[in-house]
Amino acid sequence: MSTTQSRSAVGLVGLGHMGSVMARHFLASGRKVVGWDQRPDAVEEFAAGGGTAADKLAEVASARVVISIVFDDDGTREVTLGAGGLLEALPPGGIHVVMASVSPALARELAAAHQARGQHLLAASVFGRPEAAEAAELLINCSGPATAYAEVEALLSVLGAPRWIGGEPAQAMLVKTIGNSLIHTTVEMLREMFQFLKAGGIDEQLAKELLIDTLFPGPIYSGYAQRYIDDPSSAAMIDMARKDRRNCLEAAEKMGVDLPVIRFLGEHDLP
Repeated sequence: MSTTQSRSAVGLVGLGHMGSVMARHFLASGRKVVGWDQRPDAVEEFAAGGGTAADKLAEVASARVVISIVFDDDGTREVTLGAGGLLEALPPGGIHVVMASVSPALARELAAAHQARGQHLLAASVFGRPEAAEAAELLINCSGPATAYAEVEALLSVLGAPRWIGGEPAQAMLVKTIGNSLIHTTVEMLREMFQFLKAGGIDEQLAKELLIDTLFPGPIYSGYAQRYIDDPSSAAMIDMARKDRRNCLEAAEKMGVDLPVIRFLGEHDLP
């Protein structure tokens, strides 16, 4: 596949919030974007914004470089290995970039399946809240074949700052699962800190200034502390966070690594 081809078109599977933002950035960069989603309304909105709607999932493979960003392992496995999926549709040399937060085990499974057909899988885990996506400031950690990364680096740069971290496809997802688990643990510690000091008569905003803005400045501590002050319910667990924690603990067990704090938080459904 030529550099011209890779720069001119990209397939996109999953047109939810993150996928639709990515589509807008790709379109603004002058690329043709062929998109598919199982929800007709998402496809219609995508087409209205200038995207090329695919009637069938397999049609996105016409771009030869396809990004999938669907919710979980089941969804990613289905769009890849299911009937009429990307494994069947991508030509030899095609590149499947998985940007969904999936388990390291699935990344290995999909990489093996693509390799058997002469295709490439690049795992590309993403850090960044919706506002970072809108500003094209996502942090993108990629693992898989170095040649595949070299071919899509410019494409991913449209979304933020990509980085190749190794040749094993699971590595990017290991970083993602433990990274999100670190964030969840931080959110719980912030919640406990605010409740502890509030019981002692110290206002939440003052607590943030005294401890977070001085001892722990940075986007995670300061950002999530302010989010909690503005809306304490933001510390509640959600399904996506549970999924990422489960992936982390399962990967740790397979590697023989004990994560007692993360396991405890999971057992008690704490952030």
